Amino acid sequence: MFIDASALVAILNEEPEALLFLRLIEEACLPVTSPVATFETVLAVMRITGWDAGAAQDFVTELLAMLGIAQEPVTPAIASEAVSAFARFGKGRHPAALNLGDCFAYGAARTLGAALLFTGDDFSRTDIARP
Repeated sequence: MFIDASALVAILNEEPEALLFLRLIEEACLPVTSPVATFETVLAVMRITGWDAGAAQDFVTELLAMLGIAQEPVTPAIASEAVSAFARFGKGRHPAALNLGDCFAYGAARTLGAALLFTGDDFSRTDIARP
């Protein structure tokens, strides 16, 4: 299962789906995320807490380790799938309006053959599998 930044932020903010997301991550055989999703999560932590980049990055790194979420590198295959995602579902092209981070999450999930854990309406308007 690929974990999108939106799911990580939902957990951190204790949003209504946070407990469900924690259970799904715990039950997943191999929960993964990417440097792009991690970057987005760090930016959200900085915005929410007012912490500096180092503190936010350390916090997110510890969170990923605690949850057993591995980092999947962005490969050329993932980047290519992200471009395809933008062509099909990108902002200004489709109601899903995927942004750069969304396209890379979609690309990673597709390339890895994994379900995508997310919150929000954007991915719901695509063909990506949800856990």
